[in-house]
Amino acid sequence: MGEEIWFTDKAYAEVSTMVADLLASQNDFINKVTAPSSPGTYYEDAPQNAQVTVELPSGAFDHLSADSFDIDGGIDLTDVTGADPLSVASLDSGSVDTEHVANVADYIVGSLSELEAAFANLSNGEIIYIGNEGAPYRTTSWLDVDGVSNVKIVGSGKTDLITVADEAGVGGIRIGNTTQCTDVHVSHVGVDGNKDNQTGTGQNLHGFSIHNGKRITVENCIARNLYPYHEHGTGGSGISVEGPAESVKIHNNWIDNTGDRSIESHGTKYFIASNNLITNGFDRGISVDTGEGYAVVANNLLYNNQDGSCVGLQWEGGTPCQFVVANNTALGDHNRLVQIRRTTAHGAVVGNVGRTTQAITGIKTEPDTGPMTITGNYVEGYTQNGIWLRGEDKVCVGNNVQSIGQAGIAVALEATNHVIANNLVRDTGLETGSNYPGIDVASGASKLLLDGNSVENPTTLCLKFAGTDSTIVNNRVSGGQVGIRADGTADSIIANNSIENNTYRNLELLDATRNLIEGNRVKNKGNTNPTFIEEGTSDNNFWTANYAPDDGNTWSLIGAGSNVQNNRPTAGVDVRNFTTVPNGTKMYHDPTVSGDTNTEGEAQYIGGSWISLVDGSTIA
Repeated sequence: MGEEIWFTDKAYAEVSTMVADLLASQNDFINKVTAPSSPGTYYEDAPQNAQVTVELPSGAFDHLSADSFDIDGGIDLTDVTGADPLSVASLDSGSVDTEHVANVADYIVGSLSELEAAFANLSNGEIIYIGNEGAPYRTTSWLDVDGVSNVKIVGSGKTDLITVADEAGVGGIRIGNTTQCTDVHVSHVGVDGNKDNQTGTGQNLHGFSIHNGKRITVENCIARNLYPYHEHGTGGSGISVEGPAESVKIHNNWIDNTGDRSIESHGTKYFIASNNLITNGFDRGISVDTGEGYAVVANNLLYNNQDGSCVGLQWEGGTPCQFVVANNTALGDHNRLVQIRRTTAHGAVVGNVGRTTQAITGIKTEPDTGPMTITGNYVEGYTQNGIWLRGEDKVCVGNNVQSIGQAGIAVALEATNHVIANNLVRDTGLETGSNYPGIDVASGASKLLLDGNSVENPTTLCLKFAGTDSTIVNNRVSGGQVGIRADGTADSIIANNSIENNTYRNLELLDATRNLIEGNRVKNKGNTNPTFIEEGTSDNNFWTANYAPDDGNTWSLIGAGSNVQNNRPTAGVDVRNFTTVPNGTKMYHDPTVSGDTNTEGEAQYIGGSWISLVDGSTIA
């Protein structure tokens, strides 16, 4: 008999330590003890093949079957409630078979040979339990799961439970390497690639490799020290999934010290990576390349991913899948928090946190990407752009961007149909010699809405807009050198923005034409330069209902076709330059600007002439 005793109120049995630990962890109704408090009837005391009756609480053995015991003869398990006896046949006097506990494990592994045999003989519906008795198991070949369905591989949770032998040149567990598998569940298995003791030419020696399988789950596992080390494309990844794999879930694993990507999916249909801890990676922390259906990357924590994005998604053919990247946290050294490229699929980047002082860009979308929502993310400390928007149809709302080397939010030249709203952008342009604004919209961008953003304390400009056919409204910009600069802007609306405490200029138009500038308010001007400015080839702009403190230096307009109405203070301009404005237009005539002798004050354009509203004279 074994050295451990099991009992459930009125029945007990002796089993091995390994079986005892396994049963205790998976059956709430069985407890491990060193001696029975009330032994009752013990089957070993009875003659062989005798009939034995044992009273048990209701449902005590619901999870066990006849195969749980190995005793010759019959035994009746009688419910104390008086229900009919439960029949268990073919029992053999002796201990529980430690290599087979039905409904708990079909193989209980305690040595390397038993481990290899269990994988080699695994059949449909079976369970392998890998205990600590022979750990670490120093493997010299892959452990393959092929051509089976509804199987489970359960480990003890030991970090180096399976450790690749020195110079073995293999990985850990492979699923569907040669033949499709379905419904495979791997949990609590630790794989150590033993990278420091491998020198061979083997490639892609992953901790867990999934190729041809459906409904595959790897959870609560560990993969670390993979070989080849720090080789992109050939290195050992923690968990690697390849098509035609389908419906794969990678959950609550720890991946550490990988040779290439920590978790990667290529060509997988329906993929989820969630709640994983990823440390000391090399290339991407979590990579999704090419797939259909959907991909979800959520609630993962990544620390130190030195040569790639923490989360990267791209498609290289086939039908792009819908995707969600949500609530991931990236700390330490890495290139980017999230990068999306080569997909026209709809997706969302939501609630992610990236903090670093060494990475390149927080969130980046490439020009060949489709509709996407980027919202609720926190990005801090990146040396280039905080959020970089490219492509079409992006909604960038409610993000918090802090302490960025270049632009807080950058919008590329090919961008169209973007909404950039209610973001907080603070302390940008920190890179030495940087001229990057808090929000930077490049020339060529069009059909954008910038609404309700707050930009504070950039090194240079708060908001620079060089696009066309767009709307810039309700933004608050402060603490920079320039509040808002419209550079080459045309056919756009700049309205109801709050501008304050900028040390050089507040609102300026450079080479800008056919724009409406309305209802903007400058508070605490912060400099002695003109408040509202046109320069270069700016012309045909309509300035109306704007407000600034009257320091005697509010306006500097040059466009002969520009129209200035109902501003406070009124614009001191030479109205004689404005000869194509609509009939009835009013402007403030300033003879000190024009150098003429006409009366100072408001004038109105009537019938092709400017008429002074002070004395009724015609301003020639």
